[in-house]
Amino acid sequence: MDKKMLEKREMQVAAAAGIVIILFLVFYFAGYGVLNYFTTGDWTGAYNVDGLKIYSAEQPRAALAKILSGKSFLIEEQLFPNKGDERTIAVGIVGAELAYALAAHNKSANAYGTVDGVPSVNCNANTSNCTGSNIMVGISDCNCMRISGDKVEISGGAKFLRDNAVKFYGIFQLVLNDIAPTPLPAPTIPVVSPEAATPEPTAPACTVDSNCSTGGPYGIICGPADQVGNLSTEGEWKPEYKCFEKEANATSCKCMAGKCRWERTPAFCECGKSYNKTFTGC
Repeated sequence: MDKKMLEKREMQVAAAAGIVIILFLVFYFAGYGVLNYFTTGDWTGAYNVDGLKIYSAEQPRAALAKILSGKSFLIEEQLFPNKGDERTIAVGIVGAELAYALAAHNKSANAYGTVDGVPSVNCNANTSNCTGSNIMVGISDCNCMRISGDKVEISGGAKFLRDNAVKFYGIFQLVLNDIAPTPLPAPTIPVVSPEAATPEPTAPACTVDSNCSTGGPYGIICGPADQVGNLSTEGEWKPEYKCFEKEANATSCKCMAGKCRWERTPAFCECGKSYNKTFTGC
């Protein structure tokens, strides 16, 4: 074999070896990536319910029903020390919606607030009312609901909590209706005032309808008049938001049981479902 043919053969062998090495590396790292995802990825027990992420070891509806079958509930709201903090308001809105859903089914619902992890709001003298919560609402980057054992945790950014407060109410109502199809009239319940994140006893967020106003994205947030004006107006538009407008004449922002809430009228429910069959505002 002459010198030129020998050099050509050596180049072919080197090229083939290079290809083998490259293919090995590609399959190695691809395989590692897949293995790493399935061993460390947070995917087990993840469900999507009406666009919401729910993490549960079993089917969420059944898991939530086990928790909500009880009679008494304690809601922990993770608040922030600055008055008017948008995160505190968002947490308070979700907490109020959940408490309202529970009370509508004649269940005892009490709420307390923690500031920097310390029980601070709506606690009695010996703080026995501020431990052992079975529902928690807080701020995190999860944007989800977690159901684990005998506890429900709802957490996410302020915008996520505001935009989905009515959905969480609807999920609770759906499961509570499974347990007791005919709800009793809702009693007045003590809940943490969203704007009050201080150790002092909290006053009702409102006493008359004029204390309440609307704000936030497209005016869909009903809250204390001195607070909602500070909320961000950015948000994704949804057709059912038309039902919140005055022109729709379907609902109004009122003071109910010391909280600013949207009135859930039959017209409001019918309007919402005409735009979205899965509307959970009722």
